[in-house]
Amino acid sequence: MNKERDVKIASWIAARARGDISPGEDARLEAWLDESKENRALYARLMDRERLLARLEEYEGRSLDELKKRVQREIARRTMIRRVTRVASLVFLPLLIVGLWLGLERTPRENFSLLDAIPGGGQVVLELADGRQVEIVKGKEVEGVIARNDSACLAYPTGGEPADDAGYNTLLTARGGEYGLMLSDGTRVWLNAESRLRYPVIFDGESREVYLDGEAYFDVARGASPFRVHVRGAIVEALGTSFNVMGYGEEAAVEATLVSGKARVSRGEEAVVLSPGQQARVDMASGEIATRAVNALVHSSWKENLFIFDDESLEVIARKLSRWYDMDIEILSPATRATSFYGVLPKYATITVFLERMQKVYAVEYAVEGRKIVLK
Repeated sequence: MNKERDVKIASWIAARARGDISPGEDARLEAWLDESKENRALYARLMDRERLLARLEEYEGRSLDELKKRVQREIARRTMIRRVTRVASLVFLPLLIVGLWLGLERTPRENFSLLDAIPGGGQVVLELADGRQVEIVKGKEVEGVIARNDSACLAYPTGGEPADDAGYNTLLTARGGEYGLMLSDGTRVWLNAESRLRYPVIFDGESREVYLDGEAYFDVARGASPFRVHVRGAIVEALGTSFNVMGYGEEAAVEATLVSGKARVSRGEEAVVLSPGQQARVDMASGEIATRAVNALVHSSWKENLFIFDDESLEVIARKLSRWYDMDIEILSPATRATSFYGVLPKYATITVFLERMQKVYAVEYAVEGRKIVLK
């Protein structure tokens, strides 16, 4: 089962349904549909609005494992899917994702508020080597910059000659913003909200060093020189690897989650080597590095336009949502702060989707005070 591919297919279906799918994503979705009649049959089922809308209530408040087992049982009962075991690898995410976007179609509020604002409009800025700053707009070329800006990705030309001092650029995303980047070696980077990445315009060939503040997902191009991400005193080093790095200043630790390949995480003299499905957690206070097995999909889902929460505390979730929705979230009750939340949310939904779920499933009330949401 290719979970990462499953999530991509599911996100493309959801994006097409919402009407904001990119041309490249649409072409890849069509290619998947052309693979088999079964894929088209499954797609038709997923786009059955009334059926999915009726099932949304059953998904509320359940853990990811419970959802997976439940939908697997349903798939096993259906003759068509039983005949096509390959299609059964799309376990529960497509149903859940497409169902969630249907759940966004609510009756409009009489008075528009911050709760109705669609996220993703945060400013993206490119800081050049000479200190000039230019705003990045999707699909609009940037004057005086060699990189191509197309479909939410800033792409530097590959194959450039190494230079002694080619200079560094810095890509910055504000709260509520995100952007893609292709470095000159072919490495692809997804930069999350309220983050910054400093990188050379052309790598010098001896090593590939970038500097992160915030969160980013890296799909590292293979090369003879090591690729290193510097974040808050820790270093994540990889060759031909995909991994997520979270290192916001307000978090107690840097987390590096390996999706594929191998990576070395170090801070000072201490170092660990990760295998796929492992996460290294670098404690900023003690400098100690702990490793654990995780579902890498959960920690990298944000780049597929999803929030996947699996037994995550509301205190941690509040910080993630604050960065994305550009709002402050205050939790008054210690018990509420420690409450664990399970579920999948589309990133481009209004924050009301999350708040209403909290109110319904966990009986958590909320109030809006200016640009602050207070959970009681």
